[in-house]
Amino acid sequence: MNLALNFGLHHKGFAINAFAFSLFFFCAPTDGRAQTTIPTPAPCTVQEGFAPSQDATSATITSLVTQIRQSSYPQLAPIDLRVKTFHSNADYFQTRLSLSRFVLLRRMRYFVEVNLDLFSRQAPAQGVCAILAHELVHVASLSQGNRLRRFGLVRLISKGFSRKFERRTDLEAIHLGYGDGLKAYRAWVYANIPSASLVEKRKRYFSPEEISSLQEGLKRNPELLAYWRKHVPLSLPEITSSPGYSH
Repeated sequence: MNLALNFGLHHKGFAINAFAFSLFFFCAPTDGRAQTTIPTPAPCTVQEGFAPSQDATSATITSLVTQIRQSSYPQLAPIDLRVKTFHSNADYFQTRLSLSRFVLLRRMRYFVEVNLDLFSRQAPAQGVCAILAHELVHVASLSQGNRLRRFGLVRLISKGFSRKFERRTDLEAIHLGYGDGLKAYRAWVYANIPSASLVEKRKRYFSPEEISSLQEGLKRNPELLAYWRKHVPLSLPEITSSPGYSH
């Protein structure tokens, strides 16, 4: 779920969070109107407990990305989007763009990267689909605007901005109907990362409890979506105390 730039260089630990490149152009519906109901995503299927090889992992995720892109993100059809793998003990997905293509003014290429441990640790299928939807929100955001606007490094080191950016990304996925899957994924992640990483994960992304409150609020008052896009909630009390939230 991390955003980073792909430098094309194997320099360990040297990556820049690409959320800064989306500083001025977060992807959202152009007409600004809230839907009266949260849609149900098209079926996204992956075999539970599947423990594939690296090639099989890429093929599986590529298939899922294609399903989700066609059903929920048709605007991404012309985007050059690839699947790669990486290793981590705390992250299972990340979205990257190619810096070399960015600098050389070539057609942009984006990557959704998947941790090889995802399936061997039996990630929930619904959760995998939902977090891929989250990653595609990142791709949609990164693919908007010109290159100069993408080079917005002003808030590169701002953890507060990172939290708002990731939670706003969650919100868009929830709006598209992937809330239940995100809850399943977060519950699984909490049990499959080092305890030292758990506090930061809970801060940066909506927890299952917060997602349930967001879903309930949107069900009762769809206009809350516009408010939360501008005022991203950073805690459960901020969700339930939002203007127009009914208990």
